[in-house]
Amino acid sequence: MSAVGVHVPAAPSRTGGAHAELLLATYAAGVEDLLGRVERACAAAGSPTKRIQAGVAALLERLASRPELARRVLIDAPAAGRSVGRARAEAHRRFGELVIGLDEEFSPPRETVAAAVRAIENVLAANLLGGGAASLTKLAPVVTQVVTSLGTGERSAAPPNRPRPPGRRGPRGSGMSAGRRAHPG
Repeated sequence: MSAVGVHVPAAPSRTGGAHAELLLATYAAGVEDLLGRVERACAAAGSPTKRIQAGVAALLERLASRPELARRVLIDAPAAGRSVGRARAEAHRRFGELVIGLDEEFSPPRETVAAAVRAIENVLAANLLGGGAASLTKLAPVVTQVVTSLGTGERSAAPPNRPRPPGRRGPRGSGMSAGRRAHPG
């Protein structure tokens, strides 16, 4: 068990003994680094919203600054199958606990959290392959929205700091936009 709670199981490998063990060890070390940063960022944040934003930012900034870590965690480990599967599931669980705060009043089902974290992992992996590690920080609004929807139960709230499309001034759905005013009657 690592310092942040990622258990490194001894599992038979389908990719070859020494290679799988090395991948598992490097994955566990990388995840420990990531979750440690997320944990510190979340602990320093005040409100649940700030905790989510801080945890997501810590994750994405670290992945962007260490492309080899991003590749190991987002591409190599998922491709390894069962040899890393249990460690990934544990890392996903811990990330959900840290940023969502599953011990608090509202607690979504663990299966929902696990599915959301896997979806986040898939989005990050696709963007890593398509735009490189530096592109990952641009996904903060998307990842924050997914995590926020789990933590608050909201499904349609806009992510924080999301710019409005040009010409939109009034509240969404109000019928007010640039150049138009609501008329009484």
